[in-house]
Amino acid sequence: MLILLLSACSVNKADRDALKLRTEMAKWNSFRLDGVVEVNFQGYSLRKFFVAQKNLDVIRLDVLDGGIAGMSAEPLLSFYKGDYLALRSPWMPQLEFLNLDKYFPQDAFRTFSNLDSLAAEHQEEILSTHSLSLNSIRMDFTPGYSIKSITDLKSGAKADFIYTSRGQIDKLELKVDEDASLILLIDDASFKPQVITPLERSANTIDLLKSITDKFGDILNKLPEKLDD
Repeated sequence: MLILLLSACSVNKADRDALKLRTEMAKWNSFRLDGVVEVNFQGYSLRKFFVAQKNLDVIRLDVLDGGIAGMSAEPLLSFYKGDYLALRSPWMPQLEFLNLDKYFPQDAFRTFSNLDSLAAEHQEEILSTHSLSLNSIRMDFTPGYSIKSITDLKSGAKADFIYTSRGQIDKLELKVDEDASLILLIDDASFKPQVITPLERSANTIDLLKSITDKFGDILNKLPEKLDD
């Protein structure tokens, strides 16, 4: 009877852990985060209000200039990723013409756009190790199966999820390298389906890397003429 009782308790705990994992992962499928974004780059720092929204494989981020919690604020920069990628920036209009699709981590974004499906597929590994290694991505989890961190093992980029004592998301820290980081200080988080307004896709985009390469090539081609002169 004791063995049967212990076995039943073990099964019940495993079921509770599996349910907790699926619940924690599913809430990141759709959400809205409001707060302050802090961008740090080579010793310089910028703090602005932000609004981030996500529905499965659609995400939008607006960085706002002024306004309390984004109210009556003008967007400095808007980023949208759905069937296409788009940028809008009255602050720096030239950003709107950059073709960033080829640089966006499409595979990683698709993999983690539906996290409860990912949890169901890799449930045993996550429950036994509180971590998941998938291709070049590693995810670590808290004892309560909240996401603790996501690391890109190829680039070294890392996202740390920091929670309050009540288990609510408090801060997201994204580190690209030693010189660049982005911190989202979250004032309000809502985990429910969102109505996301897509940005209009720019008709004339340029490949930033190709543009720089072509310009450098033009300079090299003109060097012999100047040397002959």
